[in-house]
Amino acid sequence: MALWLSATPFLAAYAFISNQNIAIRIQPNLFMVFCLGAYYMSCLYPPHKKSNRFIYCSVCIFLLYCAIIEVGFIPWLKPLYAKGTTWPALVFGIISGVLLAAGILPLYYELFQRQGEVVGVSFIFLFVDSMGAYLSILSVVLGTMDIMGIVMYSAIAVLELGVFISHFVWYMRFKVLKTSKSPYTANITSETYDEDTDLTCQKQDVNSLIEVKV
Repeated sequence: MALWLSATPFLAAYAFISNQNIAIRIQPNLFMVFCLGAYYMSCLYPPHKKSNRFIYCSVCIFLLYCAIIEVGFIPWLKPLYAKGTTWPALVFGIISGVLLAAGILPLYYELFQRQGEVVGVSFIFLFVDSMGAYLSILSVVLGTMDIMGIVMYSAIAVLELGVFISHFVWYMRFKVLKTSKSPYTANITSETYDEDTDLTCQKQDVNSLIEVKV
């Protein structure tokens, strides 16, 4: 969430500086609002629960960071872009694309640990987000045909498609073909068994104490 939040002001600045259509200009700021809400919730609840002071300070710092980038650079770089100096906008686009892609990479590390199984991610959310990337590509193609925008949204679409493919391959291997047992499922079973064993031992200890007292 922090990586995606860091990307949103750069993405918004790129969209405004390069004179993208209205939908592409609005999308980064809407994305920022939803990411900010998700960041707040992830800090509010376990396993990464933070203090209220940390949450509110980090949110204020982020809003200041957004204001500096968008208000500070858009009015300055937009006239330069109109005159033909396009490389500053390209830098903003590259930074936003790298940060957005980096925000998905930790999920791939979890997929690697679970041999491809997707856990804790809503496929409905992933589908809707993927459709946003595809429709953004379409709007860029039908609008200004901006190569940087197409590459950036295509990278996100490909990474999210990889998550679907990963879970499909895992499902075929371990549920349909049953070539082997998923290590992640085996670990859960083992942990559950250990917990049940501990509870049984605790009950036996309590019963023993009661018998001794009697």
